[in-house]
Amino acid sequence: DALYINSGGGNVLLDVFLDEISNLENNQSIMFLLDERIEETYKNKYSSLNVIYLKATLFNRHRFYIKYKTSFLKVFCFGNLPPTLKLKVPVYTYLHQKYYIKIPDSLSVKEKFIFKIKTIVFKRLLPNTTFFLVQSELMKKQLSEKYKFMNVKVFPFFKENKSDSQVDKEKNNFLYVSLASSHKNHINLIHAFCLSYNKKDHSTLNLTVSNENPVVLKLIDEKNKDGFPIQNHGFVNQKQKKELYNKAEFVIFPSLTESLGLGLIEAMQFNCKIIASELDYVHEIVKPSLTFNPNDVEDISNKITFAIHNQLSNSKLIVQNKIIELIELLK
Repeated sequence: DALYINSGGGNVLLDVFLDEISNLENNQSIMFLLDERIEETYKNKYSSLNVIYLKATLFNRHRFYIKYKTSFLKVFCFGNLPPTLKLKVPVYTYLHQKYYIKIPDSLSVKEKFIFKIKTIVFKRLLPNTTFFLVQSELMKKQLSEKYKFMNVKVFPFFKENKSDSQVDKEKNNFLYVSLASSHKNHINLIHAFCLSYNKKDHSTLNLTVSNENPVVLKLIDEKNKDGFPIQNHGFVNQKQKKELYNKAEFVIFPSLTESLGLGLIEAMQFNCKIIASELDYVHEIVKPSLTFNPNDVEDISNKITFAIHNQLSNSKLIVQNKIIELIELLK
């Protein structure tokens, strides 16, 4: 059940999961409930799988479980929410949205209100899962403490990428591959980059901000008009993303909160040096080359300048890919 997954990091992980399932024998015995917004892309890509596409609403999901409540031996909910019914079979719920644990102060009033409502729904559905699966020990600790739910297992997984050794890194090329939700902290990053650039610390900043984030797009446009070399590539596909990572010397990651942080893992896979927020989630995933205070524009700027003028040590990947273990658990 991945009904609400249709974009971003969740969509990347869904692809990884479905790719693994596609290789299993007897995968026709598995039913998949997916969001109709990805049907056009998925109907050919995963044509061998038994898929039902629905409009992603709580009501549609509830009707689905009423119809099929006695049909399953096991249920895996990938979209953060347990089933709307208490089922008589083991239920595993994969929680990869940290807002259900703590709503960041950086969100707008409207966004905070929406997630308060979602959190109420989440809490009501909590008894309907047997286990929660999360991406880090930190998430496990925070989930257990907030909701007093003890059956939590840690199963991080991600796509395995390989860098192109024939592509040379572009010196002082900084990259941040991310949608521009408020907690991703693009505005502080852009101001910090421009502050560093004004010190004659010449570099380039590459971003992937889509049309869904007009405030950030407007700021990028303003900075471009002022002569700052910020290149926004918009929404990128996997091929375009690989090209960006292959060229980047540094991945800069100012996000204020993550359940995993796929961008950090991708940076390591493409041999980039990581400059990231000095926050707990970062140190659970990688050992970065350099860290900064993500709420301090001047500190971010100083670390960009430091990276340009100094030889940084290589970053190191800490987290392990447990996709095979996850599949075995569900089997």
